[in-house]
Amino acid sequence: MTDRKAIQDESRNRNRKLHYYKHIVKRHLLEIKEMIDQSKSDMEKSCYQNRYSVQLRDFARTLNVREELLDKVISGKKNSNE
Repeated sequence: MTDRKAIQDESRNRNRKLHYYKHIVKRHLLEIKEMIDQSKSDMEKSCYQNRYSVQLRDFARTLNVREELLDKVISGKKNSNE
């Protein structure tokens, strides 16, 4: 019975992370990337790039994934090994 509970807890945790990613992380990071693209000056662009880096790091820690992997997923880049 404890195995079943552990599996259910893990499943719920995975679903929470997926919801968090789909509805918060992806939207927020894509908005920052859009601001980077629309920046009119180097100073503004640098500010948004720094913001993106910090947010990426924090979200990656929260989701327990590597920053590089999260950035690839957000950017829509495929793994070069595929």
